[in-house]
Amino acid sequence: MIDRLLDLYRRYKPRKYGWSGNYKDWETAKSLCEGYDDKTILDRIIQSTLRVKNGEYAWELDGVNHQQIYYSWPLLAHLMMVAAKHDGHLALIDFGGSLGTTYFQNRKYLNQLKKVNWTVVEQPHFVKAGRELLTFENLDFKETIDLAFKENGKYTTFLMSGVLPYLDESYEFLNQLKCYGFETIIIDNTYYNNRESDRICIQKVDPIFYGKEIAYQCRFLNYDKVMGIFLDKYELFQEYETGIELYLDHKTIRYKSMVLDLK
Repeated sequence: MIDRLLDLYRRYKPRKYGWSGNYKDWETAKSLCEGYDDKTILDRIIQSTLRVKNGEYAWELDGVNHQQIYYSWPLLAHLMMVAAKHDGHLALIDFGGSLGTTYFQNRKYLNQLKKVNWTVVEQPHFVKAGRELLTFENLDFKETIDLAFKENGKYTTFLMSGVLPYLDESYEFLNQLKCYGFETIIIDNTYYNNRESDRICIQKVDPIFYGKEIAYQCRFLNYDKVMGIFLDKYELFQEYETGIELYLDHKTIRYKSMVLDLK
């Protein structure tokens, strides 16, 4: 009974931060937000990532340092499986990967592979910071997928983790993505709408993450529609819930991941 009451309290208590709204279009929501290109975000992530690089902390996520790494074991298992198919070589584009959050999260295991080419594709100011401060032999930063292919050659794997809802033209991007011919596409740790229609919201982020209140425009996409984009060229290898959840209109929405293999 107590657990039930606590769950109801978490769902229905007033929330200053989180997801809300139902905006008519992307531009309307965007006009009310600072967006991910706010300089405060990059400065905070640079500081927290350098602490990881220098061995002061084990991991960084959204500008917050952690003494312990919280692994996504299904994601790591898929990355290791892909590498096993290619004689211990992982060639991966990490789209919207910040300053290498997922790379550093899994570095202990990635270092056991024969070869890793991990390319983060990000906004230009993130790429500039990554190149100046964080580039390693097996980690680099590019502004676009096309540039990554042009300069580094073939990639077998595409990863985007928690990024899809924040793209302006999400479905158009996915239709373009499947044309690159990646052997494996992982859309990881992503929330979707609990209805068939899409919904444009604003996410207000607690200042604990970036030192100030930040707001993003975002889109709750239709999961079946996202999946359907790929099924002519890809087959679903695995889908699973990640254990993370959010509340929208007092209802629980659970984050999901999908792993797609080229037919």
